[in-house]
Formats: sequence, C-alpha cells, structure tokens
Amino acid sequence: MATIGTTQAADACVAKPRVLGRLEAHVSVSPGSPSEAAHMLSEARRAGHAVVPWGNGTAQALGANPARFDVACLTSGMASIVEYEPADLVVTLGAGAMIAEVQATLREHGQFLALDGVPGRATIGGIVATNRSGSSRLLYGTARDLVLGITAALPNGDVVRSGGRVVKNVVGYDLNKLHIGALGTLGLICEVTMKVHPLPRAETSVVGRFTSLESASTAAHALARSNLSLRAVDVSTDLDDPPAGFMTVVGAWCSGWPSAVSRQSREVAASFRGAGAISVDTLLGDDHDAFRASMEKHRQRPNRVKLTVLPDRLGQLQLRVARVLRDAGVTNASAIALAGIGVMQVGLDGLDRPLLARLREVAEAASGTCVTEAAPDALRTPDLAWGRTRDDFRIMARIRDEFDPSRTINPGRFVGGL
Repeated sequence: MATIGTTQAADACVAKPRVLGRLEAHVSVSPGSPSEAAHMLSEARRAGHAVVPWGNGTAQALGANPARFDVACLTSGMASIVEYEPADLVVTLGAGAMIAEVQATLREHGQFLALDGVPGRATIGGIVATNRSGSSRLLYGTARDLVLGITAALPNGDVVRSGGRVVKNVVGYDLNKLHIGALGTLGLICEVTMKVHPLPRAETSVVGRFTSLESASTAAHALARSNLSLRAVDVSTDLDDPPAGFMTVVGAWCSGWPSAVSRQSREVAASFRGAGAISVDTLLGDDHDAFRASMEKHRQRPNRVKLTVLPDRLGQLQLRVARVLRDAGVTNASAIALAGIGVMQVGLDGLDRPLLARLREVAEAASGTCVTEAAPDALRTPDLAWGRTRDDFRIMARIRDEFDPSRTINPGRFVGGL
C-alpha cells in the first residue's frame, strides 16, 4: 500500500477552517478508513449534525451552498493507493488521493487515468462525486465510464461496496453509478476502483484559427464525428481580445501510436484549411503541453457556468452564448466547447442573476441545461445554481430518502435542494 501525501499536509488540512457561503464547520474530522467514516456519519446523524465531504476543496463552489454545515469530513486520511496491478489495468484509490500524484505513480508503469480538466490538487473522491471531466472524454468517456467499483460510508453506519475490481463485472445492479455526480448525497465515497489506460506513444495538437465562430464550430463538429478517433476537439473563444483581433481557436488532440498520430495530424490540418482557417499549426512536445494548458484558461475565472446540449446543437449554442455575452456588455470572458460531447464551459470575471438567467434560457431553448460551477453566494441557491428540476426529480428524491433520509450529508446542495 502506498500513501499519497504527507501527515504534515493532512494535519494542516484539519487545522484550516472550512467555510461555505456564510456557514463554517464547527469541527473538521479526518477518518482513516471506510469503517471510521461510517461511524462518524452515524454519530453525526444521531446528533442531528450536517456533514460536508471535503477533499482539497477544488469543487466546493459547484452547485448550491449547503442548508446546514456542522462537520467537515476531510478525506485526507484515506489518500492511499489501496491496490494496483499494472498488468490488470485497474487501480483502487482512497478518496483523498490527489489526481496529480496518482498520475505520477501510474506514469512510472507507462499508464494513466484518463481524467483531465481538473486541477492537480483535485482528489479522486471529489472528481467522482462531481463527475468532473475534460476534453479527453471524447475518446475515453467520463468517470461513469472509468469507475468499476465504489466503497461508500452511509449515515446509518453501514459500509457499502458496489461494482468490483475487475474490468469485466456483470454481477448485480451497477449501483456505483448512483454515487457518480451525486455530490456525496447518497454516501461518503471512501474508495474508488478505476480502469487505467496505457500512455499514448505519441501526442500532438493541430491548431486552426478562424475569424468565423460558425466556421470553426462546423469544422470541429465534423472532426469529432469523423473516424479519426481523436482524443479531443475543442473550440476556444476569448472575449478579452479586442474586436478587431477576435479569433476562434480549434484544437484537435491527436494521441496514440506514432503512425496513427501522423495520419490524424495530416487529415486534421487538411480539414482546417478546407474549412477556411486563416492559420494551421502542428504542435509537439512542450508546445503541445502549453497549448493544452492554455485551453483551460476559462477555469481561472472566478465565475464559471457549464452548459450542456446534444452534440449536434453545440454550434448553435456557441453562437447564441456569444451573442448573449456581447449584448450584456461582457468583455472579460473565456469559453471552451467540447465538440462531439455537447458541453460548453464559460468563465467570467463577473456574473449576476440576469446574465445567468439569460444563459440558462439559451441552454433550455436547445433542450439543454445550465449549471454554475462557481458563482457569487447570491446565486448559490438550488434553483439558481441548478435550474428547474426535471421529471425524474421524484425518483432522485426517493433514492436520497433510501440512502440518507435524515439529510446528513451535504443537505440542500444538490438539484432541487436535495
């Protein structure tokens, strides 16, 4: 068993105050095992205390503020690699393990966890609980596609295990999917078993720059639907640019065997030129890494909104969002759209209720959704952070009642105030 992180770092986490909105935890605890976590939750339930799971806090701004906040449950005490067999392409991780350090360990064996779009400090439990993902989901999917099994602690004192530790596992219901993206409302995630992949032998980015957002979106959508098996196709716009220099950048992430990457690069470059790109560049090595990092600039903004639609409606969504931002006089914003996936993430220096309502209106007009990933406290209520509930909300509420009827974990933070 390998421990990721240090005891000193864990102690520092315990000493740091935990604040969400206007609420501050009365106490922070750091259980060292699933059974300790279950015991802590059971004691909190009996005392009527509300518990907020806390990794490194990189996604605590997602969704609504909790209705109550008494105990911060730090997952730093469960930050080990529980089991890892490189030959099986499977790893079991403690919820408090940081993604950057997990990747460093896997890299020693020529493997990696196909999750990106999160800070290196993000913990495995937090990534799974929020179902965060990045550009690589076009090829590898999200956490829902990578998680094989989950161990969770419940407020009744039980430790439940779902799924397994093998890739081919078809026994029983796939209950681990319930925990993915549920913000811990169905149990505190303690351990996660995930599929890993071999590191690609070659990688490159082919970058096309367009003066027309519509042309850029059309080119990106065509590439995402092609048979090139690209790792990602992203469309980036930045409203910090002056109008005369406004440009849309499309980045295609080519990844795999050298011969395949060479073919991908040639065909992507030809596609960009045919679509009217004013420039096309192929980036290798450090230039590729720097470009991929630049595509995450929207995450550096203090306010972030995630919009989702069907993939073939993404281009129109981009155009309408750009129009909304210009009409609102927004001049400091960055956006990235994940072609082939239907996700658009917008980072803003400022966000108010009218602008959020307009963005949500645009998404819902395309039968999509709009969720705040980071927003001012005034916007962090369930209805403003998540939007209207859907027809399946009653089912979600019934499931919550089964797993956590006392609303001990993250009360009020999820959709509809669950």
